[in-house]
Amino acid sequence: IKKERALAVIIDAILILGITFILQLILGSFLGVEVLANGTTEEVNTLYLILSTIMTVLVVIVYQGYVPSVNNGQTLGKKHFKIKVINENRENPSFVVHAFRNVLWWSVYLTLIFLPLYFVNPNIFSVISGIIDYVLFGAIIISLIAYLINPDEGALHDKVFKTRVVDENYQFGLKIEEMSEFKEEL
Repeated sequence: IKKERALAVIIDAILILGITFILQLILGSFLGVEVLANGTTEEVNTLYLILSTIMTVLVVIVYQGYVPSVNNGQTLGKKHFKIKVINENRENPSFVVHAFRNVLWWSVYLTLIFLPLYFVNPNIFSVISGIIDYVLFGAIIISLIAYLINPDEGALHDKVFKTRVVDENYQFGLKIEEMSEFKEEL
């Protein structure tokens, strides 16, 4: 599952970034924000920053939280590779667990939390955003190393949220094919 899981993350990231990019282009054209912000007022740029951040958080929450919570623990990337997320009870985790278990997107959530600081001092906001990105990059590296050392235990966020990524046919510790063989043995 190691390779499938990594490829599913890449597909999901491309989908999220693609959706967000398209929505930001639409928002930017609606607000009149030019590509390099030439000729736009500071108020328009600030409004774009706020709305763009909120929109990105919503896309991530819907894609990483809602989609797998109603789709058997699968995002589109996981569905393509026939894997899913389960909790310690071997059930589909809750919306909240799905939304927050993916460390890759935590910077999006934290940026929204610190967004009001932008109005106090944009430079401090930029510094804090940068620090958050570096710290979370370190968390991603640690999670990846933990996963590569012991893939059966999962990544750091799997441990924190008590989840596992398994084959989509996984049921009560056995794949469906193994369950039918197990019943025949009885």
